Order: sequence, then structure tokens, then C-alpha cells
Amino acid sequence: MAGRKQWWALAVLVLPVLLISVDMTVLGFALPFLSEDLAPTGAEQLWIVDIYSFMLAGLLVLMGTLGDRIGRRKLLLMGAAAFGAASVLAAFSTSAFMLIIARALLGVGGATLMPSTLSLIRSIFVDAKQRRIAIAVWSAGFSGGMALGPVLGGWLLEHFWWGSVFLINVPVMLVLLIVGPFVLPEARDPKPGRFDPLSALLSLAAMLPVVYGIKLVAEHGFTVKATVSVLIGLGLGVVFVRRQNSLDEPMLDLKLFSNRAFSGSVVTNMLGVFAMVGLLFLVPQYLQLVLGLSPVVAALWMLPATVAGIAGALLAAWLAKRIRVSLLVSGGLLVAAVGFLALTQVSSGGGLAYVVVAFTLLGGGVALSETLTNDLVISAAPAERAGAASAISETGFELGGALGTAILGSVATAVYRSGLPEGTAESARDTLGGAVATAHQLDPAAGQALLESAREAFTQGMHVTAWAGVAVLVYTGVQAFVLLDRKKIPQCGADPAYHEGMNNHALVTRLREQLGDAAVLTDTDVTDAYSRDMMPLAASGKPLAVVLPSDVEGVQAVVKACAEFEVPIVPRGAGSGLSGAANAIDGCVVLVLTKLDQIVEIDEGNRLAVVQPGVVNLDFRNAVEKHGLFYPPDPSSYDWCTIGGNLSTNAGGLCCVKYGVTTDSVLGLEVVLADGSVLKTGRRTVKGVAGYDLARLFVGSEGTLGVITQATVALKPLPQLPSTLVAAFNSTEAAGEAVARVVREGLVPSLMEIMDATSIKAAEAYLKTDLGTSSDCKALLLAQSDSGGEVARKELAVLEQICVDCGADLAYATEDLEEGKMLLQARRVVLTALEMYGVWLTDDVCVPRTRIAELIAGCERISEEVGLRIAVVGHAGDGNMHPTIVYAHDSEEEFARARVAFDAILDVALSLGGTVTGEHGIGRIKREWLAKEIGEVGIQVHRQIKRALDPGNLFNPGSMFSL
Repeated sequence: MAGRKQWWALAVLVLPVLLISVDMTVLGFALPFLSEDLAPTGAEQLWIVDIYSFMLAGLLVLMGTLGDRIGRRKLLLMGAAAFGAASVLAAFSTSAFMLIIARALLGVGGATLMPSTLSLIRSIFVDAKQRRIAIAVWSAGFSGGMALGPVLGGWLLEHFWWGSVFLINVPVMLVLLIVGPFVLPEARDPKPGRFDPLSALLSLAAMLPVVYGIKLVAEHGFTVKATVSVLIGLGLGVVFVRRQNSLDEPMLDLKLFSNRAFSGSVVTNMLGVFAMVGLLFLVPQYLQLVLGLSPVVAALWMLPATVAGIAGALLAAWLAKRIRVSLLVSGGLLVAAVGFLALTQVSSGGGLAYVVVAFTLLGGGVALSETLTNDLVISAAPAERAGAASAISETGFELGGALGTAILGSVATAVYRSGLPEGTAESARDTLGGAVATAHQLDPAAGQALLESAREAFTQGMHVTAWAGVAVLVYTGVQAFVLLDRKKIPQCGADPAYHEGMNNHALVTRLREQLGDAAVLTDTDVTDAYSRDMMPLAASGKPLAVVLPSDVEGVQAVVKACAEFEVPIVPRGAGSGLSGAANAIDGCVVLVLTKLDQIVEIDEGNRLAVVQPGVVNLDFRNAVEKHGLFYPPDPSSYDWCTIGGNLSTNAGGLCCVKYGVTTDSVLGLEVVLADGSVLKTGRRTVKGVAGYDLARLFVGSEGTLGVITQATVALKPLPQLPSTLVAAFNSTEAAGEAVARVVREGLVPSLMEIMDATSIKAAEAYLKTDLGTSSDCKALLLAQSDSGGEVARKELAVLEQICVDCGADLAYATEDLEEGKMLLQARRVVLTALEMYGVWLTDDVCVPRTRIAELIAGCERISEEVGLRIAVVGHAGDGNMHPTIVYAHDSEEEFARARVAFDAILDVALSLGGTVTGEHGIGRIKREWLAKEIGEVGIQVHRQIKRALDPGNLFNPGSMFSL
């Protein structure tokens, strides 16, 4: 389930959509002004409007595929920078040709922006209900941009030159570039396949000749040149499609169109926007040049349409729960068609009320239908093809808009030309803006006559275009009703027989009866998203269902039902794990505990709390801090991982050197056992030795013995604000000796971290800062004391002297909180920084603190042997190290070498007297090393405990060890 960070991410993802819709609307209001300044021909004016959409449409599939390869967040940020730069170029264009070039570059930038938004929503919001809400907000952002664009653009046009409307983009892009890296997750296809440059060229080459031919028809009629151009484009389109069908790894996965929900939604979106955008090109000119309204007043009269659009988008999720989606989509399009009918009633002398009614119906109807079809598009596609699927959807959207402008705009232009009197000046025949400019140069009588005839001809062109829009929307509404009928759409994930022929329909029915339909998810796009954690090496299977109970009784019901039907259960938290412990197996039920998210009690007097497993670590820490208390465990994913996940793997973090790992804070647990009964372990007292310590048995058991539904945890007094020590060494041996000396002296800092040279350089490059180390620095130690005051000063003074005695080139302590945060941030961002060089694969080993330098040396040797970058960071205070291997995301060969390096690091750790995991757990990725570490007798004892508590092997079978 999505948390606070995910909703902030959605807010960021709305920004590109907001910009696109702002650009679409504001340009229409700027056309009369730039027409007067740059004097474009009718064809140039269409190119100014259309080139953006056609470059966007031509490149969207390429960029969507590219995003699947290099990362959708990375592509989004690259596009933001390009879009901002192209906006500045457009703003200061000095000719129609220069503006066309700038708009083309905007299209290239926009093509990198658009595929990333929907595909990232698909990755972030895995719950179908929340995803539909997220898409509604996304669609509302599009409608909101249509409101903001005209009003803001109109104000700018009244006070500044026409180029100012393009500068709207710049601050929005800056916000996206600054905030995006912090709130957006990276997502990519783990196996993207081979890149095909020829397909990329063909996709663009097929489109542009068609567009060019249509524009020639608008200007000169059906000439040989226009016909040949269209035929060339269509021919190249056939070549493109044939090539995609012949490739094992096509750029455009045409198999997606075999899904009726996907293909029907794409076609519906395309035709709906075809009709809508064709009118958006004409109506602002009608309001300003026919009715004589100012840009701001014209924009305000169009606001009701935008309000209706936002309402339609936001109502879509609510209505979809009560009315068939096919009926809603069809109904929305038919409402929009009625809006087009209203436009057929406007006249050159008036018709403002008809415009308001028309655009209100159009905005609400199209927003409703497109919100729902967008959800169908990304739901129908596999998760790993989310970028390509959303790119196809966006391509259809942009292509529909561009063709709407080109075809309907060409129709309107042709009617406009034919409606002008013989002998009208050519400058007036190109555009209505040209006619207005020409009229100003004539004597008053002749000028007024020209204006009246031009306005009447333009209005007639709008009438014809509106009737065409009615026809298109009625047809689209009917075909949507047929294509999107859910009875005719195969729902492979909804049929339990899909899972290797297992007849589990009765189990799914039982679960839905007990938990409700909303808590039992079977759509494959959703279940796949819940099927794995963050460890790329660990395999995952196809779950039968994902269930989300909200209380312990719901968990009991799930366990009893699965036990009866002999279907395995894989418990899961937020999915932040790095061992594959939460990875699904074929036909299992994934039991997600994020809805058990209550802090039941905070007892200040006894310094303890009772908390459910779905509570996010950071939220819990913040809650107890308000009571002057402190919960120590702080894994690197503390801002989104859950208490239940921390308990499952016995997670640690940066503060373990002083406060220990998760189990050191656990007093007692509530656990649902394999027969559905509830076991309560532990105590609330400071001391207690009654019976076996069962609480510690379940902590770190990775969901193999039972399902933890509540924990009683000990809290600490809130520590003082930390003081920070930093020390740089020109050898890892010297840094290792300093750590060993700290241990021998009996010092216990609240934090002591180490970074090797590779980590230091990556962090400095990512943060664009200098940590103050020399170029030959090989290791950096960071330590903190939270004792406060003079005690902290003395502790850090002793630490500083130890570092100097061990040969530190640089060693100093600071009480400056901001400097301390900056230094600690450098440690925390290492994994993110390594994404600059490729995909990271992090290991988790722990060695005696006196042998840290030997581990780093071993990692350097392995790095040379496999030819891959390995960065080492870790918790030096407890010896828990995280060697991180970096490999190219699109190289199977490098991925295989990374696996070799991962295994070799585990062997080195064991050879140094260490352990294969300090806080991430065994999961599915380290099963064979558990046996190497604890021996055969140890494995047999584990199996006996498992059989005693879970005789049917119900919970997470195959994790940690096999029976």
C-alpha cells in the first residue's frame, strides 16, 4: 500500500502532465499574437502547433522503451532538463522557422517526460484501488493545466510578449529536477532485451511524411506531392510493423494489442483526443478574433470546462466501483459528443453560452473516459513492460491530438478558405489572424467587410469541425462499449486455474467472503507487483492472490483458509527487503501486513510501546519522539520499511553499535501460528525469564514460523543532538586499525560508519560536493556521539586522537548539526549515487571488527577478478559491511559476473570468521551459505523447529532453508 512518500511522488509526477496541458492550451491563446509578430503562413502555423505533438508521438515508443532500459526516473529527469532548455529557445524565437525548431525540440523533451509518468505510477501504486485514485489525480492534473494555462497565459499575453508563455515551463521543470531525485523511485525492466535503432528510426520516419502530406492537403488540396508523401509514410509504417513482428525483442511489443482491454483503451484514448484537440486549436481563436475577447477573459470563459474535467477525473474512481467501466467510458464520450453539438450553434455574432456549455460537457466527459482507459492500459500490461505500455498509450494520445489538429484543422482551414470572397488577399486566406492583420491595413469600410466575411467563414469551419467531432465521439463511444465490456475481456489473473491448473477458486471465494473483495487481489498486474522484494538475484513466482487483512482476526482467517486448502503463505511488509525473503512462489497467497498499521500504545512511564507490523519505521520513531522517547533501529529504508519487515529479518541500521539490532528492542510478540491460533510471547517487565525466549525465536525467522501481528518494544530516552567526527585515511589498513583501537578502548559511539574510496568518490559526484578528503584517500570513518555536552566532546576527542595515532590524514570533530547531517548524508546516499554507473547489487556480511580491512581488500581483489566496480560501505562499529557491486542493467554477461562476485564476497566473509548476513536476512538468495555457516547439525535443528511450529510447511516454504 502506498505511504506518504508515494503520494508525494505522485505530486511530482503530475508536474509533467500539468506542463503538457498548459502548453496545449496556452499556445492557442498565443497564436493571434505570434501570428502578428512572426507572420507565419497557414501551413507554418499548423506546423508550429503540430510539430511538437508529432515529434512527441514519433518518439514516445522509443523513449518508453529507453525508460524501461536505463530507468524511468532517470529518463524523466533528463526530459525535464531538455524541456526547460527548449522552452527558453521557443520564448526567444525570432522567426516562424525558429519557433518550429524550438517546438520540435520541446517534442523530443516531452517524449522523455510522458512515458515515465504513467509507468512510474504503475510501479509506485500496486494496489488497484489506490492506483485508480492516483490516475484520477494524474488526469485531474492534466485538466488543471488546461485551466492554469489559459489564465496564466492570458495574463502574460496582456502584460508581456507572446514568448513569455513558454517560460511558464522553466520553473516547473526546475521543481521537478530538484524534488524528483528524492521522492521518485527508480524503475526499469530487469531484462530489457536488445535495443533496435532501425525500429526507432522507422517509427519516426513513418509518421512525419503522413503529417506533412496532410498539411499539404490543407494548403494546396490533394496534389501529387501530398499523396506521395502520405503513401511513403504508410509504406514505412507497414515496414515498421513487419519488423516488430519479426523481432524476438521488438521495440513496440505488438502482443500487448492482443489484450482487448489494452487495445480498446488505446484506440478510445486516441479517437477521443483526436476530436477534443482539433477543437482546442480553433476555439481560442474564435473567442479572441471572432468575439473580440481579451486573452484573460477568453481563458476565464473556458474555466468551467476545466472544472468539469477535474471533477470527471476525480469521480472516475468512485463511479467505477458502482457502474461498469465500459458503460462509464462510453457514456463519457457521448456526453462529450453532446458538447460538440452545442458548438454547431455558435455564430460569428455571438455564441459564448454555447461555447461554455460545449466545453463543460466536453471536459467532463473526456476526462471521465480517459481516466478509466488510462487505468485499463497500465493494468493490462505486464509490470516490466509498463514503460513501453504507457508509451504506446501516450503515443496514441499524442498522435490522436496531432492528427486532430492536422486533419480537423485542415478541414476548418479548407472551409475557411472556401468561405472567403473571390479576390481576398492571400495573407488573409491563410489564417483568421492573417485576415485581422490585413483588415487593419485597409480603409475602415473594406477592413470591416473583410473581418465580417473572415469571421463568418471561420465560424462555418468550426461548425463543420464540430459535426466531425460528433461523428468521431459517437463512433468511439459505441466501440468502447463493445471492446471494453468486461465479460469479453480475458482476466487471466482473476481465474485461479491460471496458476498451474490448481483448482483454488473456492479458496479465493472464501477469502473474499471473510475479508471483502477489496482485500483480495487477483489481477496479475497487481499480484506480480507484490511478488518480490528489492533483491534482483532472487527468483519469484506467480501468486494466486494477494490479501490485505486489517486486523489479527483477518490474518487468522487467511491462515486457517490456506491451511485447509494447503496453499502456502508468504508474509510481506513494504517489500524493502534485500534477500528475497518476501518473494512469492507459484500458487501462493501473499499476505501483506501493511494495513495492520496502528500504534496501539505508548507507555511513557515504562518506556515501551505496542505497535502493529504495518507501521512505517520512520512514522513510529516520530510518534514516540513526541513523548520524549527513542526507538533505535534505523535501517537505510527507514522512511518506508515497516516494523513487521524489520522484525522478520532482525534489521539493524546505523545505530546498532550502541543500541543493537531490532531484537534488542523487542520485549514481546503476538504471532498467528500455522493452525490459526494466536501466541503471545515475552513480557512488559524489565526482567523476566519464564520459559523459552520465544520472542527472539520469531524475530529474524523471515515469516517461516508464524505471522507477527503485534510487537511490544522497549524505548530509550531521547538522546542528545549528535556531535560528529570525520577521519580520512590513505589506507584501509589504517582505518581498520583505528576501528580495532576504538573497540579495545571500550568506546561506544552512537554511530561509526566506514566508506571506501569508491564510495567516497560516488557520493561526492552525486552530491556535487567535496568531503574534504585528499585524492589518495582510501577510507573515511564517520562517528557520532549522542551523549551531549562535555561527555560527547570527550568521547569524540578520544576517537579523534585514536584516528590521528593510526595515521589519519584528516581528523576533526564538529558540533555543527548541519555539517554533521551533510557528512551523514554522504554515507546514506552511496547506493543512490552508484546508480550513476549502473544497477547495484548490495551484499550484507558481518566480520570481526578487527578484520574489516581484510574484507575491503578481499572485495578489491574480487573487483579486479570480475571486472566490475565494487564499493564498500558499512557499519564499522559492529563489523556489518555492505559491499555493493555495480553492473550494466542491459548486460546479461555483467549480471552473471555480479552474481559470481556476490558469492565470492560471502566466501571471504566466512573465511574471516564472519557471517553471511548482519541485518538483511538469509531469504532465498543465501540458503546454501546458511548451511556453510551453521553446519548440518544447525540446519537439522532449524528443520525440527520448523516442523514443530509449521508441520504443513505453510509459511514461506523454501526461504532460509529447504525441508
